[in-house]
Amino acid sequence: MRAYVDALLRALCPSVDATLLSAASRVRVPRGQDGVGSPRRHCARRVRPVHTSTSTRGQPPQPTQIEQFVALEGLQPGNPGAARSRDADAVVSRDPSAAWASQQQQPPRAPAGDTQPRPNPHRLIEAKRRKLKAGTVPREVPLPPLPPGLGFPGEASKSGIEPGLGLDSETRETPGPEPEPNVAALKPSDRTPLTAPELCELSDVPASRLDSTPTPVIYQALHLLPSRQGQGGRIRHLVRYLVEQRGEPPSVSLYEALVVANFDTATGSASELRDMLLEMKKAGVQPSRSFYHRALQLLAIHPDYLSRNTILRDLKDRGMELNDSGKCSVALGLLRDGQNEMALDYWDELCRDKTDIPDWVFEIFVYVLTARGFVDEALQVFRQRLDKVPVPLRTWFYLLEECSRSLHYEGTTFIWEKMVQPGTLHPADGICLNVLNTASRHGDPALATAVIQLLSDRGVKLGLHHYEPLLESYVHVGDLENAFRVLCIMAGAGVQPDQSSTRSIYAMLKGSPERVKGAVSILEKLHKEHELPAVALNVLLEVLAETGDMARTLDTYRQVCDLCRSGPNQQTFDILLGQDCRSADAVFLISEMDRFSIRPSAPILDSLIYSFALDGNLDVAMLYLTEMNRLAGSSSWLSRRTFLTVLLRCYKENDPRLPMLLEEAKRRWADIEEEFASRVTEIRRRE
Repeated sequence: MRAYVDALLRALCPSVDATLLSAASRVRVPRGQDGVGSPRRHCARRVRPVHTSTSTRGQPPQPTQIEQFVALEGLQPGNPGAARSRDADAVVSRDPSAAWASQQQQPPRAPAGDTQPRPNPHRLIEAKRRKLKAGTVPREVPLPPLPPGLGFPGEASKSGIEPGLGLDSETRETPGPEPEPNVAALKPSDRTPLTAPELCELSDVPASRLDSTPTPVIYQALHLLPSRQGQGGRIRHLVRYLVEQRGEPPSVSLYEALVVANFDTATGSASELRDMLLEMKKAGVQPSRSFYHRALQLLAIHPDYLSRNTILRDLKDRGMELNDSGKCSVALGLLRDGQNEMALDYWDELCRDKTDIPDWVFEIFVYVLTARGFVDEALQVFRQRLDKVPVPLRTWFYLLEECSRSLHYEGTTFIWEKMVQPGTLHPADGICLNVLNTASRHGDPALATAVIQLLSDRGVKLGLHHYEPLLESYVHVGDLENAFRVLCIMAGAGVQPDQSSTRSIYAMLKGSPERVKGAVSILEKLHKEHELPAVALNVLLEVLAETGDMARTLDTYRQVCDLCRSGPNQQTFDILLGQDCRSADAVFLISEMDRFSIRPSAPILDSLIYSFALDGNLDVAMLYLTEMNRLAGSSSWLSRRTFLTVLLRCYKENDPRLPMLLEEAKRRWADIEEEFASRVTEIRRRE
C-alpha cells in the first residue's frame, strides 16, 4: 500500500521529486556494484517489496513495484521529457513484464510547463539488486558458434540463426507486440538455449529450453547422439519435434537419424527400416550413400536377409560402392542371420580385397564361430588376423579355453606352444585340465607332461583326474612302460589308483594278449625302481582270466604276486575266482588269502560256494553259505546262478536241506521254482 502512495505522491508533486532526484543523480555509483551485493551506503532507503497475487488465466499479470514506478513516471520510449538512467534501461529492456507493462498502460503526463521528473538512480539500483537476487532478471547467455555445414537455406542474419525459430528476445528482435509471458512460471534458466552437448547429456530437457534452442543445434545433436548408447528414444523425440513443432520437411538426414535410433537392441527392429524405405519412396526422398550404410549397420544388429539384398541391389543400380565399414556390416549381418557359410565366404572375399577390417569385427567372428562349434573355421580366421596385427590376450584366452573344452587338438597345441610355453599366457587350472584331457584323447604325452609340470610348479595337489589322462596319453601311443610307471608314481605320491585307472591298459592288452608276457617283464623292471601297486598286477590277471586259460593265469599270478610289496588284495582273488574256478584251484587261492591275511568278501564267497557245489563238495559249499549269511546277512546273498547250482546238487544227493533252501529261494526269487523244475526235468531225461 505504501508503494502505491509513494508512486501517487510523485505523480501529483513532480517538482518535489525532481528536486530530490537532481540531488541524488550527482551520487557516483562505482562500476561493478550495481548488481548483487551492492553496499547499502550507496543506495537510498530500501523499498519494501509489494506482495501481489498471481494473475488468473486470461488476465495480464499484476505489475510489480518497479513496473508501477516506470509507468507512473512516464518513462515510455520516445518521450523526450523522460531522462532514463543506464540501469533503468537495462531493467526495462530485460524484464518482459516491464516491457509488457510499458506497452499496455498509459501513464499520466505531467502538466505543461513542468519539468519532467526523472527516476531516482539509487531506487533503480536497489530494485535491480533485488531482482538479480530473486533470479527474475535473465543474464545474457551467448549461443555457441555453429559448426560449418549445419546451416540452412535462406539464412540471412549474421548470427547464423534463421528468424522464426522460437528464440528468446535477447538474441533477436521481433517486430510487432510481444506475447504475454507467464513470468511467475518461467525461470530465466528455462529460457536459456541449449548447446548440442547439453542436449545430448541432459536426461530431461524442459520444453521451454528446447523451444529456445536453434534448429541447427538440434541437427548437430542428432549428429552427436549416434556415438552414445541407449539414445534411440531421444533421437525419435527430436525428429518428431523438428517435424511437428519446427515444421521441418522430411529429409534424408532425418530418416537417417531414425535408422540410427533403431540400433537399440531392445526397441529397434528391421521392420521399421522397411516402413521407412516405403515411406521415402512415396515421399520422393532419395536415400543417400550414408543412409544405405546406416541401414546396413542396422541390419547387422537386427538381421533381415531380404532388406539387405534390396539395399545392396539399389547400391549397385545407382553406381554406389560400399566402403570398408559397409562391407563389414554385410559380413556381420550374414553372421548374425545364422548364415555361417555365406559369412565365411564373404570374409574370405574381404581378406582377398585387403579390406580394412576393425579388430572388433574380427573378434566377433572368432567368438561367434567358436561358440557355434565351427572351431576349425574360427582358428582359420584367427590365423589370418594373426599374420597382420597382434591379437589381444583375451582372444587367446577364449580360444584356448574353447579349443581345449571341445578337445580340438590343433587349436590347443597351437596356442599352448605359441603363448603358454614362452610364459606369455597363464591359463587357469581348469583350462590346464582341459588341455590335459585333449592331450590324452589325441595321444600327446609331451603336451600332457608339460601340463602336469606346470600344475606341479604352481603347487597344485595332483589327483586321479590329473594322472589318469597322462597315463592314457602314453597308452595311446603304445608306451606301456611309461603307463605302468605313471601307476607307480601315483602310488608313491599317495594317490592310490583303482581298477578304473587301468581301463586304458586293460583295453590295449585285451586287444593283443600276447603283450602280457612283455608286460610282466616291464613290471619286473619297474619293481627295482618303484613300489608296484596291486592294480598293476590285477590288470594283467584280468586280461588272462578272460581268455579262459586258468593255468596260465595262475602261473602269471605266481610270477608277479611277490613283486608288489603290499601283496595282492581282495580284487586280485575276486578276479581269479570269478572265472569258473575248479575246487582244487579254489583251495590254492584260499591258502593264498590266508597267507596275505585277506578276508573273503561276498563275491569271493559266492565264487567259492559255486566252485565246491559244482564239483560235488556240498558240505564245504554249505559251510561257506553259512559264513556268507553271517557276514553279509540279508543285504547281500548268493547269486541266482550259484543258488540254482546248490539246489541241483541237493536234488542229486537227496539232501534233506532241499525244501528249506527251496523256500528261501522262492522268497527271494518268485520264478525260481519253475526254472528249478525245468532243470530237474532235464536231469531226469538224461538219466
